[in-house]
Amino acid sequence: MMTRRRESGGAGRRFRTASLLVCLAAGVAACGEAGEVEVRLPPVDVVPRPPFQLMQVADARARFAETRLGMATPEEGAAVAQGDTVLVSFTLSGFDLGVPTPGSLERGLALAAEGQHIRLLVGDRREMVVTDLDEPVVLADLPPGIHHLRAVPVTEWYESIKTPGAFVHRVIQVGEADSAPRQDDGPVLTPVRPWGEYRGAAADSILVDVHLAGVRLSEDGIRLRLTVEGLGRAEMTRWTPHVMVGLPDGVHTIRLELVDEQGRRLPGSLARAERVITVDRR
Repeated sequence: MMTRRRESGGAGRRFRTASLLVCLAAGVAACGEAGEVEVRLPPVDVVPRPPFQLMQVADARARFAETRLGMATPEEGAAVAQGDTVLVSFTLSGFDLGVPTPGSLERGLALAAEGQHIRLLVGDRREMVVTDLDEPVVLADLPPGIHHLRAVPVTEWYESIKTPGAFVHRVIQVGEADSAPRQDDGPVLTPVRPWGEYRGAAADSILVDVHLAGVRLSEDGIRLRLTVEGLGRAEMTRWTPHVMVGLPDGVHTIRLELVDEQGRRLPGSLARAERVITVDRR
């Protein structure tokens, strides 16, 4: 009889175990109707993976310590009649134009077909590539008002040269003078990258690089904030190139802005910039 009771108890345990599995398979509500105990599985903590990451990379300023850039024309504060063209010419030393930068293929970044060049930014939206110092850049049809011309040499992988004397900022007036300030108070942020389209393997690592004047970044002071609209933000505390990895395909609005230790934006129209880029790995 004891043997039969053990067999009966084992069968009962197997039956209850099977019933519990059936309950889990059929759903809690159905088992509740049969008088079974409701079973709840513990929640699983899921840590979402960030859609992109920003990583600091080594800069190339040491190898270009002797680079110097000047702007021969126009002069600072030049007044230009509306409809006249503006000729922009440069002087440059310690930096060769139109040649590859040694080690560029090891970076895994998008490369400029022109090789090393000068990046000229007219206002905030118009960017031009300069590889020939003998031919001035012709700016035509500039609208009336104040225009900021900013220029910096960049490597084949679009990194700006950050050594002293490798940056030029000129302000000119087109048309009749008005009451607008000729120089913005505050620091000058000149965006170099990102810009334009990133396709195929070039979309895997996207360079983020700016030239800064009149400001110093630090962990407990002013920082450079990068925001990818709809995806998140990150902050840079050192003036070095960074790369974005894991940015999903699509059209993205990128904002770069200088902020203080409390996260407030610094004053001045040249303390921020916005770019729209396209990422397509197909």
